[in-house]
Amino acid sequence: MRGMREIGTTLAELLDAPLDFILDYPIPWLSQDSDRAKVQEALRYLRRAGVSEDYTGALRVCGSDLAEFGRHLFWLIRQAGLPYCWFTAGAVPIAAGICKYGNLHGYDFAGSNRGWQSTLEGRGW
Repeated sequence: MRGMREIGTTLAELLDAPLDFILDYPIPWLSQDSDRAKVQEALRYLRRAGVSEDYTGALRVCGSDLAEFGRHLFWLIRQAGLPYCWFTAGAVPIAAGICKYGNLHGYDFAGSNRGWQSTLEGRGW
């Protein structure tokens, strides 16, 4: 299984663009109530990044921040019940998400996964 740091780094290099993350339905990013350490750490991370208690919009994450953000997002989805979260890369016709099992699900709206597939296979995925 690939680690969140590796997934975030690979996506940043592959897309060479900031990623916009949006939840499946409008719920505040910080509304998760859990006493689990990883969830509390993730909530602190989002607060430090400037996310307010009632913010329900998209979050834009760039380059080197993707790995850390992805790690925290995983724990919010896995242990705190954050809704499914989608991300896209601006003009790149893709959307993807990380499920509660840590799997990356990607969709290519240009009709071909060749770019994704060849890049990831070249990295041993």
